[in-house]
Amino acid sequence: MIGLTNAFVPEVSLGLSINVGHGTTWFGGSVIISVGETNVALTANATNFVFISTISSNIQVNTTGFITNCIPIATVVTRSNSIFSLVDNRPDFYVLSGGGSIPNFADAEVPSGTVNGINNTFTLAHTPNPSLSLELYVNGLLQQQTGDYTLASNTITFAAGSIPHTGAILEAFYRF
Repeated sequence: MIGLTNAFVPEVSLGLSINVGHGTTWFGGSVIISVGETNVALTANATNFVFISTISSNIQVNTTGFITNCIPIATVVTRSNSIFSLVDNRPDFYVLSGGGSIPNFADAEVPSGTVNGINNTFTLAHTPNPSLSLELYVNGLLQQQTGDYTLASNTITFAAGSIPHTGAILEAFYRF
């Protein structure tokens, strides 16, 4: 039986690929998405964003960031022929009985965007709600909203003196 902790679990495979475990979820209150175990080929020397498209119900990957209509699975940084790091971006799933709603949480999400010392705009997979629930870290240091960056919907814009330098690690923790 598949539990909430291993639905769509991303696991490192050999070379430039990962395995994403099978799972079923209910999306948007009316769509059931069911995906079988899938081996995902990755692009070398890149940051690969692995997700389930809520439009096609397929596991997809790109090097530009999570798309709007998706369930994030993982962010994978590759070298020429191997995986350097894998961050599990799966949202928390909840089982409800009797209706109601419970907020979801994003933990250690890597915002999409180019980290090159010039780009100041990054995108989250979801819109933080409430917006002040966002805790944004650059290389482990907590950034201050309205000081180091501003947030508009799911878009982070860094202030001129706070733009992450090339190779910086961004992580976001928030409710949505």
